[in-house]
Amino acid sequence: MENEKIILDIVVDVQKDFITGALVNAEAQANVAHLAEVARAHAQAGHWMFFTKDTHPEEYLDTREGRRLPVEHCIEGTDGWNFAPELEDAMDDTEPEVSHIVCKKTFGAYMLPSDILDELMAHNKAVDDIEKINAELAGYSEFLAARPQIIVANKTDLLGDDREPVEKIRKYAEERGFLFAELSAATNQGVKELMNLTWHELQQLPPVFIYEPEFVEVEEKAATENDWTIERDGDAYVVTGAWVDKVMGSVNLDDYESRQYMDRMLQTAGIYAKLEEMGIEENAPVIIGELEFEYVY
Repeated sequence: MENEKIILDIVVDVQKDFITGALVNAEAQANVAHLAEVARAHAQAGHWMFFTKDTHPEEYLDTREGRRLPVEHCIEGTDGWNFAPELEDAMDDTEPEVSHIVCKKTFGAYMLPSDILDELMAHNKAVDDIEKINAELAGYSEFLAARPQIIVANKTDLLGDDREPVEKIRKYAEERGFLFAELSAATNQGVKELMNLTWHELQQLPPVFIYEPEFVEVEEKAATENDWTIERDGDAYVVTGAWVDKVMGSVNLDDYESRQYMDRMLQTAGIYAKLEEMGIEENAPVIIGELEFEYVY
């Protein structure tokens, strides 16, 4: 199945107070223009753009962070809280499919996963994935595609009070006759209910269809006079290959005429010529299968 890729860019705290304001930083000043151009290019390429903003209240100095870092910065609504003008200008020139701002109150942007999930739901990516999987399944086996399905929406704890995304999936499932369940593996919510639903549905299934393997006879490729190789093993020359094994299997080394037949076959196949091309010397040992002899010009 060919999956559609979604590329997320998360641009973290590119705000005036971190560049030219309360927490001025020369390195940030030197790099902000380049960062803005990269963000512009990625937005134009279709990346989903998420921007975080460090956000503090007016009483910042009374907060836990304020007591550890007693410098007022990124106070919501102030000029220093705004994005750097380079970034603002760059994004004004683009219209990304998704452009989302996350105001984070702490060092960790704990709302970011939820916001990303909301955007995925809003763009029906979950429904698209279900349809792609079922299309692939039907292409493989209509019998399997017709089996009952349970569509499960996971990570619902990240949605908070916003039920709209999960209800869209529920509606999609019910309209197509699929069973639906929601759960949060992290909080264990809905896990037991899903297990019970699965067990109940398994009791309703018809007997398991047993697929019998189909035997496909593979025709062995006939050995030819080219199916051999010669390798050096110390002073000896070792000849191996399917054709050589076939010839040697038909030779009676105790019979003069049979040995003459072997000699003619090796000569015709070009084995002697190859040995001489490799520089074999008089009386050098040659090993072919279980036969070992000294080479004679």
